Amino acid sequence: MIRDLRHQKIIELVAQKQGITVRELTRLLNVSTMTVHRDLSALEASGLIQRVHGGVVTARRSESRKEICGYCGKECPSRTRLTLFSDSGETVFACCVHCGMGLMHRERGLNAGLGVDFLYETVVDLPRGYYLLESQIRICCTPSALVFADRRDAERMQKGFGGKLLDFAELRNGFAAMAAAHSAPSGGEESTD
Repeated sequence: MIRDLRHQKIIELVAQKQGITVRELTRLLNVSTMTVHRDLSALEASGLIQRVHGGVVTARRSESRKEICGYCGKECPSRTRLTLFSDSGETVFACCVHCGMGLMHRERGLNAGLGVDFLYETVVDLPRGYYLLESQIRICCTPSALVFADRRDAERMQKGFGGKLLDFAELRNGFAAMAAAHSAPSGGEESTD
């Protein structure tokens, strides 16, 4: 299993179970104990998990440690933060989905990431999430997008607060199109032939 995929799976398992043993991770991931220990060291250094004797639990965020958005420079709130992973193993934070999509478009090596479910604050693998774009709930940057692990939760929020419901591919394509439109020359100039 590729390292980035293992990291995502470890974070998902820790979030689901609120903690897991090294032995169980070794069995579930079908890798060696040393591989699990290396993965846990990297994830703990990124602040995504906390190692304890014999296993791992969800990270306890210290108030003194603040992540800064790699796109807009704002502080990353825990409820809307995205954690993006590069092909080289680097971790980059974004304060919201808008900035995360901007980073993924600008930095071609960012291909994996995790978000936070807007309702339950659980970890969501970005490609498996559902997104409510431009609802009446305004967060951080615009256009705002909320992350949900469950489509039904996103649909209920859409009924109450409007917006457009998208899966990850639709969201990523939409942001890529917006970025292309912003970088295209304006069509207001006329030719002088």
